Formats: sequence, C-alpha cells, structure tokens
Amino acid sequence: MAPETVPHSRARSGDGSALGRMLDDLPGPDEAAQRAVAERASQVLRPAGAFERLDRVAAWLAGWQHTPEPTVERPAVLVFAADHGVAAEGVSAYPADVTAAMVAAVDSGVATVTAVARQVGAVVRCADVGVGKPIIRAVAGRPRLRNVGDSA
Repeated sequence: MAPETVPHSRARSGDGSALGRMLDDLPGPDEAAQRAVAERASQVLRPAGAFERLDRVAAWLAGWQHTPEPTVERPAVLVFAADHGVAAEGVSAYPADVTAAMVAAVDSGVATVTAVARQVGAVVRCADVGVGKPIIRAVAGRPRLRNVGDSA
C-alpha cells in the first residue's frame, strides 16, 4: 500500500449544532503515524494486494491512536458462514458441503483463520447465518442443530 493512499482527512459536521461544534473541535488523526504505518506495510514482501484492507485499517488506527505502533487490546475475529442454498444454483465456486466443512474447521480450530488468530491472541467466533447443510455444533456444552434453509 502506498503511503499516499492513507485516508487522513476528517469530515467536519458543519451543521452548526452544539454537538457539531463540539465534534469540530476534536483533534484529527495523526497523519505522520498513518504515513509511518503505511510506509512500513509497503516494505513487507508479499503478493500485491495481500492484506490491503488490513493495512488501511492499521493506518487508520495509528492515526486515531496517535502512534506509529497501534495496538488492539482484545482482538476478535467474527466469521459469518452461509451459502443460503445458492450453491445448488451454480452461483458458488464450491459446493455447499465445503461451507459446512469450513464451519467445522473454524469451530475445531484448524482453519487458516484460527491459526492466524492464535498468533495475535484473537478470539474466533463463527456464526452460521445460512449454511444450507445442517451442522451439529456444541453451544454452551450442548449440541445444537442449525439450518436456516435457502435464499429462495
């Protein structure tokens, strides 16, 4: 990510309200911290575009934390899993069985996302928001069957 792509301006309310005036007086982000994080990210050897969104979030966070080394105290990853029955319509590159298998992999801690999350101490939660194949999952120590059907 090129350093110049870091968003650095802060929208002003301009509405004249009391709240708007208070918000307008708040300090903006630390642009030097944003540029430092973006520059550091641009020096990491990886495929073009890899982690691009994460790099932008890190630069944004650096600006608002006013430090070139931003931190997250309690990182969490939320995975929303669904095929909504569209896999049967030929829309997905993978069959519906893959979605159910990936949910099982996340739940058991063997998915790529869980491996990366472990490295940064993040908690991982996977929400079944429309997996077409019934999945038996342990919730609070009790098995639970979840299936919401398709999108049609």
